[in-house]
Amino acid sequence: MGLLPLAASIFFVVSGGPFGIEETVQKAGISTALLMIAIVPFVWAIPAALMSAELGSAIPREGGYYWWVHRAFGPFAGFLCAAWSWMYSWVDVAIYPVLFATYVGKFAHIGHMTPLMNWLLGLGILVPMTLLNLRGALQVGLSSLLFLAVLLVPFIALIFRGFGQGGPVAMSDVSHAAIAPALYAVMWNYLGWDSLSTVLGEVEGPKRTFPKALLLTIPIVILLYLLPVWAGWQVMPDAAKWEDGAWLAILEKAGGPTLYALGGAAAVVYCAGLTMSTMLGASRLPMVLAEDGIFPKWLGAKHPRFGTPWAAIVVSAVFYFVLSFQSFQSLAELDVIIYSAALLLEFGALVALRRDAELERPFRIPGGLFTVLLTALAPVVLVGFALYQTWNEQGRETMIWIGLILLIAPAFWFGRKLFGNLNPA
Repeated sequence: MGLLPLAASIFFVVSGGPFGIEETVQKAGISTALLMIAIVPFVWAIPAALMSAELGSAIPREGGYYWWVHRAFGPFAGFLCAAWSWMYSWVDVAIYPVLFATYVGKFAHIGHMTPLMNWLLGLGILVPMTLLNLRGALQVGLSSLLFLAVLLVPFIALIFRGFGQGGPVAMSDVSHAAIAPALYAVMWNYLGWDSLSTVLGEVEGPKRTFPKALLLTIPIVILLYLLPVWAGWQVMPDAAKWEDGAWLAILEKAGGPTLYALGGAAAVVYCAGLTMSTMLGASRLPMVLAEDGIFPKWLGAKHPRFGTPWAAIVVSAVFYFVLSFQSFQSLAELDVIIYSAALLLEFGALVALRRDAELERPFRIPGGLFTVLLTALAPVVLVGFALYQTWNEQGRETMIWIGLILLIAPAFWFGRKLFGNLNPA
């Protein structure tokens, strides 16, 4: 992949446009949602992108952050980072069939989606995106460029419509219980900047291309949340109506049947783009772990024609499908927490590897060690606040279940040591 296909793939693995932000608006209100969308990137998205740019340029290996953490803290920490990241992708991609079914139901004006309909729609996204991934990273990147063009059209039209009306955003009251769900939804909409570091072995000139792609994508992602939400408020000022799938109603109200149809096409490419891009990054993790002697050898099997890790892609797709029957909110919260556990290890590696004089860094976070520490600390504080809110609002039981899920990875590691290597040399 070159710069533009990689940037488009990063866009979809992180965002895919304003779809999915409705939950934040509904729970927090328009004004608070806009504040969250504007502020959270500075303590969550931008630090993650800068960290990924520096470490990706220093260690541009297939497997990405697995090798960053491995080099900084050893094989066990590297495995935890990779395993938690792969697990997070199970939850992350499982969200997209859920959203796809929601948008199809809204677009087709179906009052109730049965489990069978959801199941078939989920397959309708997962199967073609799995087949596309089997053909390779370049095909995913080129498809991402096409999908991005389709997605931009209705929202650019909506933004111009919003600027044509104008009007102040009224401040809204936010209940304490709404803070954590709204925050998790925003964090979910801004995560994934490190995800495509795992395919740097398939990128042209990765030491320079990856940082450029990240820096190019940051403002696009932020603006494609802020501007459509602001413009959508001009059309639909009642935040209570911003349920999942509300963008179709907003687009129809703003531009009639034409914009409604374009919005339906954008919803399809949104779900497809996020599915294929996340699958692209996550599927390299079991492959690299198999090659490193941790997972069974067969998970590293390559397609004879395309050279892609077909076994890892297919196994990942099975996990995505099995989990795709949960609600958006429950999946988003679990997604953010599992992702955060791996991300904090990566930020630890960023700080630790600053002392590694052997690493050449074509991209370096400016400002020295103090800036690096601040970059690493900001997401830690945000994750801590989100967990504190979860503890207060959902109680000890939720936190215990999350802890048990995170323990799966270390249990596998020590079980493997106890019962024997799954991948003997």
